[in-house]
Amino acid sequence: MLVIDDNLEFGILWEVISTSEDESFYYGICKILIDGEFFPKKERFDNTINAIFHNMKKAFKNPYYPCGFINGEI
Repeated sequence: MLVIDDNLEFGILWEVISTSEDESFYYGICKILIDGEFFPKKERFDNTINAIFHNMKKAFKNPYYPCGFINGEI
C-alpha cells in the first residue's frame, strides 16, 4: 500500500512479504517518502509490519533528539 500527500512530499509504502505459520506475524518492507526520496535506502525484510508502525507511532509521541527535546515537537 502507498499513502502519499497531495504534494508528493511525504508518503508511506509498505508491503507484506511473508507471514508466520500461524499468521500472527507479518513480515515485510516499509519505506517513507520524504521530498521525493525513499528511506531507509537499504531494504530489510526481517521486521514485522506491526513493529515498524509501533516504533513509528512511539517516535512521533515521544520524539528523541540526541541534543534534547525542542519544545516537545519533532
